[in-house]
Amino acid sequence: MKLCKRCKTEKSEENFSPYLRSKDGLFSWCKKCNCELEKGRYSKLTPEERKLKNRHHRSEKAQEKAHTKQSERYRSDPEYRLRIGTVANAKRYGITPEEYLERRSRPCAICGVYKLEPRKPGSGMHVDHNKTTGQLRGTLCARCNRGIGMFDESPEKLLGAVSYLKSFDPVV
Repeated sequence: MKLCKRCKTEKSEENFSPYLRSKDGLFSWCKKCNCELEKGRYSKLTPEERKLKNRHHRSEKAQEKAHTKQSERYRSDPEYRLRIGTVANAKRYGITPEEYLERRSRPCAICGVYKLEPRKPGSGMHVDHNKTTGQLRGTLCARCNRGIGMFDESPEKLLGAVSYLKSFDPVV
């Protein structure tokens, strides 16, 4: 059972649409309330806006077929995967795809390693950025990128790790 946030009625879970971003995986309004909202929005559209909205609407089956086709191509075509990932990441960082590829072609700023062909997703070179400000910093290999993340990007924690290692090996 789940409580609809709009009509404040407790209903069974099948009365709620799926919504992956919520904790329970369901939309907070029941299907009936959501339908009323959409009808109200649709009735306010001009005829031109209605045509545009309906033109982009695809059936669930058509959407699923398109998604399956894209997923298969993403898995089987490395060039397509690189292009999609490059464009998406460049957009996320606010740079051009060319600049993103140029940044990824640099060696790691920490260890100097450069891996041209990643063997698996998540490996290879990463464009590092400050998680708070979003500012781009440099290029890191997958290991150094994960290492910084494990220390919460904290210079104090990293210096603590260095002094710990030095205490056991004075040659370092």
